[in-house]
Amino acid sequence: MKEFKIESSTPDQFSEKITRIMRGGELGKIASIKRINNEMIISFSKFGTSTMVYTLEEIGNGFKASLKKEKIAITHSLLKSEIESKLSVLMQRLGAIIIS
Repeated sequence: MKEFKIESSTPDQFSEKITRIMRGGELGKIASIKRINNEMIISFSKFGTSTMVYTLEEIGNGFKASLKKEKIAITHSLLKSEIESKLSVLMQRLGAIIIS
């Protein structure tokens, strides 16, 4: 997932909502999302740590997140697409539009 946008939520509101949803499922055991300054950081921790850092850009009442860098643990390389897919579904439930 290289880019996504949210049309009616701030990065902080979106992070809080998706964190709440993840707590109830399997992603909540390994994934976390936090905002630091103008970046959103998505981390996966289980048998290593993978991190995806997105640069945030305000657009209207929402924002766009563009992948700045990623560090994928060797143990996660085979599961990356599966985890991204599950995260993408949750994000879309919250109104995210996956650009690429």
